Amino acid sequence: MGVILFLPGVLPPQKAEAGSFQNFSGKYHVIGSESVRSGGRRAGALSSSHASFQYQWKTVLLRKDAVSLGFFYDRLDLASSPAILLPDRLHSLRARIGLEKQWGPRVALRFEVAPGLASDMEDVGWKDAVVGGFAGMSLVQNPDLIWLVGVSGSSSAEYKIMGIAGVRWQISRRWLLSAMPPEVRLKFSPAPPVDFFIGPFFHSDVYRVSDRFGAKRNIALLDGAHLQARDWGMEGGWVWRPRPAISLEGSVGYCFYRRYAFEDTPHRYEGFSAPAAGLSLNARF
Repeated sequence: MGVILFLPGVLPPQKAEAGSFQNFSGKYHVIGSESVRSGGRRAGALSSSHASFQYQWKTVLLRKDAVSLGFFYDRLDLASSPAILLPDRLHSLRARIGLEKQWGPRVALRFEVAPGLASDMEDVGWKDAVVGGFAGMSLVQNPDLIWLVGVSGSSSAEYKIMGIAGVRWQISRRWLLSAMPPEVRLKFSPAPPVDFFIGPFFHSDVYRVSDRFGAKRNIALLDGAHLQARDWGMEGGWVWRPRPAISLEGSVGYCFYRRYAFEDTPHRYEGFSAPAAGLSLNARF
């Protein structure tokens, strides 16, 4: 599991009354075609897209503590030249089990575990299983400034444990810096119901390919190998809220780096320039 992509973040102390609600989000993000390199030489053309869905059920208890259950699914589609040895499609599915604990009026703690699998969905077994988790604390310095610290871990990541820090700063009535992982954005709100934003995007995950992936390509070294997939860039866009609980978001940007590398093998591909665009829907009910 990518230690950046799936961080849940820690919310400030809740003001909501006891009760339950549900969150849903769906997103499609595409990175255009570019010529990628392998071993310093041109390997061919590659484009990619992510289609992701997330659902969360959350219940707030009498003392403003909360428990949550949900899932996250992401499908990575790869379109590449025949010489590029990558799967056409990869899948990541996680369950998410969380606990939020209010510790006084200014501090909130959050713990989450996320078991699941990440693979090409061929010969699926226990070897495809991954476990991730997060523990963090948010501190409300004042109503306009919130700090976040925590640690994230994953059984499949290159770095098993990673420290995390973030901030949410309401600079003025119209400007907001929201740097709470996994989202870092500078937002501008000229007038409701439309906001604008700019910030980086990134995807990161590790997938296990099938035990026959290499045999089909006469490269036994790739049988059951783990594929690191990551990309990052910058984007800007808009958020439209037709209702307080519904938002539609669109963005355009540029991918400055992407890398697909089979662990412990010389087979890896890198690209450095491609256009990107995204569209997402978020709802709370």
